[in-house]
Amino acid sequence: MIASRSYSPNVTRCIRPLPATTMAQALGWQPGERVNTRGNRPVDPKTGRAKGGNAFSADGPSWCLTGKSRTWKRESDGYRLTAAEAGLLVGFRRSYPWQGSRSSAFQQAADVVSPVMAAIVLSGMFGALGEALVRDYLAQLYDMDGMLSPDDYGLVS
Repeated sequence: MIASRSYSPNVTRCIRPLPATTMAQALGWQPGERVNTRGNRPVDPKTGRAKGGNAFSADGPSWCLTGKSRTWKRESDGYRLTAAEAGLLVGFRRSYPWQGSRSSAFQQAADVVSPVMAAIVLSGMFGALGEALVRDYLAQLYDMDGMLSPDDYGLVS
């Protein structure tokens, strides 16, 4: 909810689509990685799929984080997602100081309002300046190797 005494904020204004960053790109993983979300489960003979467990490709957007995301691991080598990486997937810098146990840190990352989403909503109050700041933040956050041009983030007109 956003409120103002002096005017009605325009939180529905259209912005240019933000650049898509895959989970693998965001985390610096090689293309082709798959993420196992719930360990090795027995296969249901009727469907041929694992009972109660799933895996997804890191070559697209990450699945939504929950507190249980602490069990996610790469299928290629069993590497487990860290709290810093979970935070990165929702838009926090790797250095963000998550608190408490591994379970608590993952729950915090899952429950938080993404800084990017918060900034987009607040840009309804601040106008285009908010959108420009979001694009600059994303360019810095996810373009660690300089693979994207400033135009990919809408920073060049």
